[in-house]
Amino acid sequence: MSGGALAPDGRDDEGPAAGSGRRAPRSLNDRVLHYGLTKGIARGLEIGIERLPVDATQKAALRARSTGIVSTLADTGVALANGAMAARAAATARTSAAQQPVVAVPAPTPTGGGSLIDQLERLAALRAQGHLDDEEFAAAKRRVLGHRS
Repeated sequence: MSGGALAPDGRDDEGPAAGSGRRAPRSLNDRVLHYGLTKGIARGLEIGIERLPVDATQKAALRARSTGIVSTLADTGVALANGAMAARAAATARTSAAQQPVVAVPAPTPTGGGSLIDQLERLAALRAQGHLDDEEFAAAKRRVLGHRS
């Protein structure tokens, strides 16, 4: 079949490569989606063509011209589905990044909380474990040192 369409037996499993006339491989998911869309669109067109009040010759001509259209529609459907999946993945990544837990480091109490060295070592350990970034570490260190001076 021309235009990247899949034959009912799944023989043509590659899409057109950009400007080369050769065909670039498609992923299995793209091939399955393309095949399903091609079958569904072709079935719908066949039903519509059968119901038209025209003679058999005109119906055959319509069927012949619909092959390229079916393939184009299926390719468009695959591209839209891939775009929707990429958008969903990006939105999920943004949402999960926004939901990262915030670690609050309590300010040391003026009456205790260990020695200055103990508090600074605890802050350094929290930063080394990834619980504090450099900015949070610097702010907490300022608080610890501010209470001691």
